[in-house]
Amino acid sequence: ELARKARLRLGATGAVHVDDQMRTSRRNVWACGDVIEVPRVVDGRKIHWPLSPIARRTARIAARNAAGQRPPDRFSGVTPTIGVCVFGVEAASVGLSLEDARESGFEAERVRIEHWSRVSSMTNAKRLHVSFVVERRSGRLLGGSLVGEEGAALRARPRLFARPPPPPPPAAGARRGRATDRGGSGDAQAYVRQPSAGRLPIRTRHRCVPHGIDVL
Repeated sequence: ELARKARLRLGATGAVHVDDQMRTSRRNVWACGDVIEVPRVVDGRKIHWPLSPIARRTARIAARNAAGQRPPDRFSGVTPTIGVCVFGVEAASVGLSLEDARESGFEAERVRIEHWSRVSSMTNAKRLHVSFVVERRSGRLLGGSLVGEEGAALRARPRLFARPPPPPPPAAGARRGRATDRGGSGDAQAYVRQPSAGRLPIRTRHRCVPHGIDVL
């Protein structure tokens, strides 16, 4: 209501439209936090994502630029990330869902794999169900979700979606629909056989940490 009274431009989401410096349509007015819409890194689309990490980042940028910082501070975008734990089951998502990806014009597919919350030889390791959303032609990772009894909520790492990685070469011995693990370190490749497109490469990296194997 305040934005309308101030005659600020509103975006398609209904939130205040700002540029990458948090400047509104009125030159001497900056906005930040839950009232603005921000660009989504994966596809550049403006979304309304009112969460505290985004509020803190945009507030710092708006304050610095309003104070006249030179060169101006800029906001690079956000990768939507959510993690919850309900009745002992953790669930997390990051990036685009399959529906979001197709709505944004990507020729996207979903790939599912299973992994472990810890090194698989440990008796208390739990199954971790991972779903990737990928661009069919390039193999670019657009989003993903994880569900398991442990190790899902903290493994949603948005850094993976900042830029499209080059498609990896086919790995000998890659199993259908499962990620290969080379001792918990280095690069691993996941492939899925598509009826019409052959193998679809997905690049992931596994790191062995005390709590298990992280999907970065």
